[in-house]
Amino acid sequence: MVHKELDFGGDDLRSQLEKQIALETGGIEKYKQQIDAIDDAEVVGVLKHILDEEKRHRKEFRMRLERIF
Repeated sequence: MVHKELDFGGDDLRSQLEKQIALETGGIEKYKQQIDAIDDAEVVGVLKHILDEEKRHRKEFRMRLERIF
């Protein structure tokens, strides 16, 4: 099995936090698209919960970035 090299966004904390914010934003957009496309209330409910978690993660990364820099 071949493993992909991990990309943490660079060697410095700022670029790593910025990378995480970008990844969370991408995830948020994907979950929104899935919520719009799926016609199953239970699945949509789970996706909305995950979407809220992703938004919280992004907010936490943004707050850390603002505090540090």
